[in-house]
Amino acid sequence: MKRLKYINRWVMCFTRASEFRTHRKIIRRQLAFETLAVRRLLTAEVEPNNSIATATALTTADTQISGVMNSVVDVDYFRIALNSGDRFEISLATANFGPSVEVRNVSGDILARSPDFDLLRFTAPRSGDYYIHLAPQSVFAEQLGGYTFQFNVTLFSSVTEQEPNDSINNATSIPQSSSFRGDLASTQDVDQYFFIANEGQSVTIRFDDIPQQNPAVRLVDSNNSLLQSSISGLGITYVLPVSGGYYFAVDANNSLGAKIGDYAGELLISNQGVSVPESGDDFDHATFVDMGPGVISSQYLSPDPSFTTQGLLGSYINRDMRDIDAPDWTKSQRIDGTRIDPTIHFPQNGWGVRSTLNLTGGTEDDWDNFSTQWDGYVRVVKDGSRIAMASDDGNRMWIDINHNGVFDSLSNELLNDHWGLAQGNTLGPYSIPLPVGDYQIRIQYEEGIFENQAYLMWDDHDHSSGSLSHHQTTHVVGTID
Repeated sequence: MKRLKYINRWVMCFTRASEFRTHRKIIRRQLAFETLAVRRLLTAEVEPNNSIATATALTTADTQISGVMNSVVDVDYFRIALNSGDRFEISLATANFGPSVEVRNVSGDILARSPDFDLLRFTAPRSGDYYIHLAPQSVFAEQLGGYTFQFNVTLFSSVTEQEPNDSINNATSIPQSSSFRGDLASTQDVDQYFFIANEGQSVTIRFDDIPQQNPAVRLVDSNNSLLQSSISGLGITYVLPVSGGYYFAVDANNSLGAKIGDYAGELLISNQGVSVPESGDDFDHATFVDMGPGVISSQYLSPDPSFTTQGLLGSYINRDMRDIDAPDWTKSQRIDGTRIDPTIHFPQNGWGVRSTLNLTGGTEDDWDNFSTQWDGYVRVVKDGSRIAMASDDGNRMWIDINHNGVFDSLSNELLNDHWGLAQGNTLGPYSIPLPVGDYQIRIQYEEGIFENQAYLMWDDHDHSSGSLSHHQTTHVVGTID
């Protein structure tokens, strides 16, 4: 009002009443627009909002979320309506630390989280309401007081299935490395997609929901011959043998029951880089830097020497085995459940449904207090390849390098990645360079609490499924002339 009063005095200097009325209307309109703009850019919590039922609604795609953590037991919920494939990004708008952030569905399942809050990105796996859960507990101690987050939504703009697409003859075309979405109308419905890729490229097909809510997927070549499939909800990763057209089918046949309705996912296709000597001083001639190994695809893993089945046999134990030094848990410990894991590629904290393996620690979205021993064979197809594990918490791996059927813990057959210690996701030691051939392997992994990931990798970039982020430092050396 004070600003308007001064403006009115300034306008009074105009001699004609018509000029005065005209300028005052313009100024008032500008002030009204400024006030409306501020309201659109800020969404403050409306107490009580400590439950999904009382969540504060976010009604704009781009806004700031503000509120106050009043005590260590206070929680705040915000609600946003999204269509399948829509994405949002939430980041702390202030320089200090903020509360922990989780994304939940209407059932309260945790779909994404960032306990040390910096930045969180989320893609809606299906249309509906999603809930942002804020709590003072953080890895940087309890965060009480006021907070402000920047919140931005990006609407889906990629490939939506085009019905009918229930066979390879009418499959929906999808470009390389694109998002896709569709709807499974019934348990008999199948959605087919078509893409083109080159020999040696790695293709990953993954979905945006938690594994037990995702559909199944099958990858076939141009002759409709099956290359790989998954009904676990974890998707698939495969290195393509030849250049040409490929198809993948999405259906409701999840191993835990039919999953009908809408879905969203990604088709990721990656090339493996080749290191070259320095050839120039500009971006077009930049030297490639190798940022680490890639995941070993399931076609190079088998639970037995015949390689008729893909993956490794996982023997799961309902406790943390960090304090146990035994070379074969299947002979010395009670195994609570087993399954074939197509790859050792677990970037998420939940590895499926615990009850199928008789595990009880943690939640479906964040397994805790369990251990796994994987047994089987790895097929080395490039001479000189080196194998390593990365995990949170620790692991140790044996490779029968001399093919004598015995794992030797006192030689280079044992690779110890901080066994007995808690750790963040850390790349362990590499094996010695291995000649082409099949090798028996055993991996023991243990998880206490908090984050849990595991990756079996090698430095054969021509036959890997993409690089990973882990606690590794790459030193780049050069000369400034």
